[in-house]
Amino acid sequence: MDRRTAPYGVAAAALVALLAGCSGGGDDQGQGGQEGEVPPAPPAQQQEQTPAPPPSPDPAAAKTALQQQIDQALAQSPITFEADSADLTEQGEQTAKKAAELAKSAPQELKFTITGYVADTGNPSPKDQELSQQRAQAVADAFTEAGVPKERLEVVGKGTAEGGTEQDRHATIAVQ
Repeated sequence: MDRRTAPYGVAAAALVALLAGCSGGGDDQGQGGQEGEVPPAPPAQQQEQTPAPPPSPDPAAAKTALQQQIDQALAQSPITFEADSADLTEQGEQTAKKAAELAKSAPQELKFTITGYVADTGNPSPKDQELSQQRAQAVADAFTEAGVPKERLEVVGKGTAEGGTEQDRHATIAVQ
């Protein structure tokens, strides 16, 4: 026994030890109250954490994913045109708008090549190249109306496509 508890005996020594443990005195071992009781957690330290910036998307993965989305939209509903015209069909206009919205939400470094075609009816015309260019431009116009900067667009007229159906009067979109 030490000098503090000697006059009072063993019971006093036990009481001093118990009080020291309950009041947070002494070492970190043996703190807590009654047996089976979990000692309270120390107060949490307030740390200001700035959220980490979101990881920048992998450009190649973003390009591939966007191209797949556009290809899927074009497979479900191609961008088609009226015969002998650069006017989009109703279906073609809806698909062009959908593709334009996808392009608008894409990373700014991605660019788009829009290629127009005319149907090969067996009677080639000198105007086929010009019409295919106008068709590609009609789709590009839908993109700019949706908010895609024209600097991100390349417009290409390819002339005739194989076949003579409405589906051959179409435009394609490639992500660059």
